[in-house]
Amino acid sequence: MILILSNLDKRESRRAQKHIATSSFRTNRNAPYPTSPKPVSKSVGASIDSPTNIASPTLSRRCNRAKLSEQLYSSKEHFQSIAQKQADAEMMHAESAKVQAEASTTNALAVTEIAQAVKKMADAANLQAVNDSERIRVFEKLITVLENLLPTYLQD
Repeated sequence: MILILSNLDKRESRRAQKHIATSSFRTNRNAPYPTSPKPVSKSVGASIDSPTNIASPTLSRRCNRAKLSEQLYSSKEHFQSIAQKQADAEMMHAESAKVQAEASTTNALAVTEIAQAVKKMADAANLQAVNDSERIRVFEKLITVLENLLPTYLQD
């Protein structure tokens, strides 16, 4: 196989190396493809099963695991900061709702006092109307009495 690779031109050599690297050297089918195939000069004289040609799956798994754990840790921190910000916002919202409730209570008390004052004014206006109607009746009686007395004054 090494002889075949040495006789091919560079382009075909790269294709062959890529095919060999992706098909026979990969032990884990879910692992990503190698980013760059090894040059022919390094593989000349080495057997296919030699450890220099095979990518170490445990090393790549460890690297992947380390990268994933770092990503998960940073994601965890990110989500914790988001959760903290949301909790702070909810606390501020709760405090503002409490202040708004107190303001509403104060407003309700003020409206109640205004309603009581308006009721007192209405009662006073009603009493004034009753007094005015009594006064009008008294003046009407006075006018009738004066009208009856007026002709006697005019004749004298």
